Amino acid sequence: MVRSRALSAASIVIALSFAPAPALADEDEAPPRPPQKTWYGWQTLIVDAAATTIAVDGLFRHACLGTGKDCTEMDVGLATFALGAPAVHLAHGSAPKAGGSLALHVLGPPIGGGLGLGAGALLGAAATGGDPLAMTMLGAVGLVLGVGAGWLGAIAVDSLALGYATPAPRVTLQPSIAIVPGRAEAGVGGTF
Repeated sequence: MVRSRALSAASIVIALSFAPAPALADEDEAPPRPPQKTWYGWQTLIVDAAATTIAVDGLFRHACLGTGKDCTEMDVGLATFALGAPAVHLAHGSAPKAGGSLALHVLGPPIGGGLGLGAGALLGAAATGGDPLAMTMLGAVGLVLGVGAGWLGAIAVDSLALGYATPAPRVTLQPSIAIVPGRAEAGVGGTF
């Protein structure tokens, strides 16, 4: 009985030793390529272009700022601008990118506007020796240009820096078993 167990164990070891082993890394083979990034920033561009079109149309066609008129169209455009691109990132499974996109879209235009307002007012003060009307007018122009720059900057950074998806790396596992008289070995190898 002991002899039959030893023969069985020996036959298993012999069978496993002649089994084809997985190729590890041949010298002639090229190393595996890293996962390719996929650009989905075009989707955020489409959402932002639609939001911009709706907001600007609502602003100019209805002239709703400061007039008491219905600004629903502009409000829909602004809400779409703030939430549309983050929704695209969430659809691609990246909550951190969605948070970054939300921050860019909500904070970019006001920060740009503030910087433009300050630069315009300083330019007006320097060019006219402190004329309040020139400071106000150039400050207003700077505000509009700054909001536009912040708006477009948020779109560009979101699409070009955040709009990439990298697939998860592929993991392979290869189990191994060896049974010899007096001991048994098991292990797992693979690529990560």
